[in-house]
Amino acid sequence: MKGIYDKYAFYLLFELFFRLLNVLISIFGIIFNILHFSVLIRKPLRTEPVFIMMLVICTCDLLQLSIIISDDVIYIKETSDPNGCIGMSTYSRAIHEIAADILSRFASFVSTWMAVLMAVFKAVSIQVN
Repeated sequence: MKGIYDKYAFYLLFELFFRLLNVLISIFGIIFNILHFSVLIRKPLRTEPVFIMMLVICTCDLLQLSIIISDDVIYIKETSDPNGCIGMSTYSRAIHEIAADILSRFASFVSTWMAVLMAVFKAVSIQVN
């Protein structure tokens, strides 16, 4: 982080530390989502609509966590270079950011509405029974 003013060095170090922590937490999230995914794809659970919705939510969470990890790893790699220029992006990095943002928003939208739909579905099924 050569050429950075001393007053900003603490903030950059703070952000770097929490991005490393975020990568670690996201890896745990991916591991547990894979475990949930492996349970939800079993034959008896695939016939129930609620479990299918949970499977979609799990898939969306896996997508979001993968995007978070890729963004944080790229940031850590860029800021680790002492001769690097922070804030400079290449075309491939810009395309990655745009695609990651679109996919992340889509996954967030789908998982939110699947959770709402699952709650409504359960409420209706309770009312009917």
